Amino acid sequence: LVGAFRDALGTAQGWDVAYFSGASGNVNPNSLVAADDKTYVSMGQAMANAAATVEFTNAGLSTMETKQTKFAATYKTVTNEQYDAAVAFLASEDTSWTAAKAAGFNSIYEAKTIKAVYEAAQKSATRELELHAISLGQIAFVTAPYEMFHENGQQIKDYAADLGFSTCFVVTNSMGENKYIASNNAFDNDTTDGHLSSFGVCTGRFLQ
Repeated sequence: LVGAFRDALGTAQGWDVAYFSGASGNVNPNSLVAADDKTYVSMGQAMANAAATVEFTNAGLSTMETKQTKFAATYKTVTNEQYDAAVAFLASEDTSWTAAKAAGFNSIYEAKTIKAVYEAAQKSATRELELHAISLGQIAFVTAPYEMFHENGQQIKDYAADLGFSTCFVVTNSMGENKYIASNNAFDNDTTDGHLSSFGVCTGRFLQ
């Protein structure tokens, strides 16, 4: 998807394109194993078409300011039974997608998340996460040490627009050390994306 996006946008605009965000959150098709290459290429080209409509004006790049903030994210609740099941599955010989489904997990990644979250929460119920914001004239960069879902990323972009920034780049880690921070929607609808989140519902906290 990213390759198709970068190639299509670069060709259309005559640019050398760097893709800042290493995380796609739930922009990708929900069932990664079912999607074929044509799906990814089509989505990447659609993203490129949208990006090509952005008009870059004189952004006053001579002014630069950096800020950072921290907030405590609460780990999601994992029961002893869920932890024991995850440990048993991860220790088994067959950890394929099919075996994961049979064991009650969406994937091996959900089992790994459950194990990691349970063990981390034994030490502390929360984890302090640090965010950085960089303004370069009318362009803003917001960084985060986890993979952010597109609903939350859009909140940040909307907030930046309200502050007068012409463009905002949200830069995150794809499956970084803090994994996902899911949106309320992911939990409300019990989606696979919510299962992969390390933390409970905390949409908008980082905006504060």
